[in-house]
Amino acid sequence: AEKEGIKFEFTPPYTAEPNRIIERISGYVNDIARVMMLDAKLPEKLWPYAVETAIYTINRLADPKSGKSPIQGSIAYVHIPKSKRVQSRKMAPRAIKGHLMGYVGDHGHQFKV
Repeated sequence: AEKEGIKFEFTPPYTAEPNRIIERISGYVNDIARVMMLDAKLPEKLWPYAVETAIYTINRLADPKSGKSPIQGSIAYVHIPKSKRVQSRKMAPRAIKGHLMGYVGDHGHQFKV
């Protein structure tokens, strides 16, 4: 942990105040998981799956301040089809660097190259 710059801070047991940010996030995740389970009429024993799904969904929501999703604008390498590559160059790139801009339909992606 130290090598990665992670610092551990211990908090007193059974007190939420010193750890209020994490407690609030945990409550938010659990609220979403609870609503999903109630809406789907799932048994309570499946709560770990609901929590995983809630976290997966939250991590892909747009940031309220920037309007961007966490992965929008990230570096992406777009495959160049064989028909578009320079055939005479064996070591020519097979992809071009770009940025993920968004999605089209269920299976499409938009890139800025």
